[in-house]
Amino acid sequence: MKVYFNNSCKICKAEIDLYKKQKINEIDWVDITDNELAEKETSKDSKQLLRRLHIKDGEKVLFAPNLDWRDVPLKADIEAELGCPVWLGNDCSVATVGIHRCELDSKPNNMICIFLGTRIGSGIISNGVIVEGETQAAGEVGHMVLDIKGPLCGCGSYGCYEALASRAAIYNKVKNAVENGKQTVLVEDESKTLTKIRSGKLRRAVEAGDELAIKVIDETCFYSGVAIANLCNLLNPEVIVMGGGMVEQMSEHMLPKIKGVAFDRIMPGAREVRIIATKLGDDAGITGAAALAYDNA
Repeated sequence: MKVYFNNSCKICKAEIDLYKKQKINEIDWVDITDNELAEKETSKDSKQLLRRLHIKDGEKVLFAPNLDWRDVPLKADIEAELGCPVWLGNDCSVATVGIHRCELDSKPNNMICIFLGTRIGSGIISNGVIVEGETQAAGEVGHMVLDIKGPLCGCGSYGCYEALASRAAIYNKVKNAVENGKQTVLVEDESKTLTKIRSGKLRRAVEAGDELAIKVIDETCFYSGVAIANLCNLLNPEVIVMGGGMVEQMSEHMLPKIKGVAFDRIMPGAREVRIIATKLGDDAGITGAAALAYDNA
């Protein structure tokens, strides 16, 4: 854990000196005075750093509801296994960095990436830097509540974007429909049972004109459009980049519908936003991870 403090402030220095006497090995005390590296590590400028103490814990996974992880010391575990330095980053934030650096020639100062797959993740770049938040938990767009009476989400809340529009949510919708007698090509012909629904399988069902497949994909497009409108009205990005397995397989079907819903709800001042699909696919995460290691090396 790193604690960033102002050593030139007598009051701050006196307080930190008291903590240092306790010799807490887990804390790395960082003086922010004329420290450009501190600004880079925290994604905050010198004025923001001066306002108060800042803490950055990049040593462990604080909370990963889909893996049922809390306070997992992943960095130390992997370093012990590999015998080399390791840096942790949110997968979607890292993928966003990859897209920003290696795909978008315009290098937008303000952009948001949304990844639609088994779950829903996001990364946010503001003023040219990735937004991490105070405890590196920023960007959890999938847990934006879009329907307060909606289904239970893996995070414990109800009506999250992820619980309404992810591939896992689609599976639950299709499963319920099939159990109520709905016919669909998504069910295996021989067993008449519903197995895992991959994005490619959904695309083929939509292309075949399957009524249920089209319905659940259109619902995902609707909720994605609403989520994007909320984000645009709040953050006013230059670009929204859509990614993930579903978008990769069905961008031609999904993007026009998502845009239609979004632009109906985006305030006039924020409607200059571009909504596009990434072409990097899974390489976005790999590219961003390489950038993370390079930046920290």
